[in-house]
Amino acid sequence: CPHCKNAVPHFTTAAELFKEDRKIVYAAVDCTKGLNHDLCKQEGVEGYPTFNYYNYGKFVEKYSGDRGEAGFIGFMRNLRGRDQEKVVKRKEEL
Repeated sequence: CPHCKNAVPHFTTAAELFKEDRKIVYAAVDCTKGLNHDLCKQEGVEGYPTFNYYNYGKFVEKYSGDRGEAGFIGFMRNLRGRDQEKVVKRKEEL
């Protein structure tokens, strides 16, 4: 789809920025391919492009922000910030 084709370069650039971070992986699945239909249906993909965030393989939320490089990067940085806040909070509780 045209929206997917427009988003791919931005998604790829964002993925490159985080490639050294072992806790972040950007991945793409082409739901228009026959072999992927069951997976996409299972994950609730109804429109294209759909961006989902998973934490340790479990669905957390759908991404609904800007589909440009800045949007993808900002979203991931925000998530990393939330993760770091949780770690600090756990350490304080100990």
